[in-house]
Amino acid sequence: MMLIRFFFNMKNLVQNKKFYIYSFSILAFTSTIISFYLNINLSTINSYLQFNQFLLQYNIKANNGGAVADLQTHWNYIQILREDIGNLFVYELGKDDKLLNYPLHHIIISQIPIIGSNLKVYLLSYFLLSLTLPIFFYKCLIIRFQYVEKINLLGIASIIYILPAFQYSAIWGNTHITALLFLLTSIYFHLRLEKLNYKVGKYFFCSLIFLALAAYTKQFYVFLFPFMLLVYFQNTSFFFFFKILLFCLII
Repeated sequence: MMLIRFFFNMKNLVQNKKFYIYSFSILAFTSTIISFYLNINLSTINSYLQFNQFLLQYNIKANNGGAVADLQTHWNYIQILREDIGNLFVYELGKDDKLLNYPLHHIIISQIPIIGSNLKVYLLSYFLLSLTLPIFFYKCLIIRFQYVEKINLLGIASIIYILPAFQYSAIWGNTHITALLFLLTSIYFHLRLEKLNYKVGKYFFCSLIFLALAAYTKQFYVFLFPFMLLVYFQNTSFFFFFKILLFCLII
């Protein structure tokens, strides 16, 4: 009798949609942890077979190429700014250093002594921070799709954990994650503003500030400003929109 009840409960569990979504979310999250632990870099599958010489100095064995190679560029510039933040105005990006992106990410990390002075601590701290990215995305989905079951939105957000671009960016301290965290925060405030019919002034400026931070990390996000400004122009008074334009000019 107990055996029959057990199989009956198992059948109900398997037929439950939540069982599949929770299982997928856990597996996706676990895959990211395993990739970090094993130093698996999906960007180097078709790359060089030898280990990255720069990381071997820190007793980290990882195949060369892709995001692994980018790490040396990012870490070297973090050390330049850690030695003297004034080097921000001395070194010319792309000429004196290989860095081509705006350096907000590097400025932040360089000014945190424990993280900016130890590569392994940096990689671990950044990876743990990266794990919150799908959570931010999930919060945005809840606001945007309020009539969709939250369990479905959880499944969608969990997909991020298995994306190769997310995993190698999270594992190797790539600035993409920093920019996306700023971008999602900007979108979060924008969605809150939309939900409140553009009546809360502080959300305008919060959204624009974080979009600017995203653009100062990865410059191509600056192209989202025209879209956001067009939406604000359509939903605010001329005087308030002028204040928004002035604020954008300042930031």
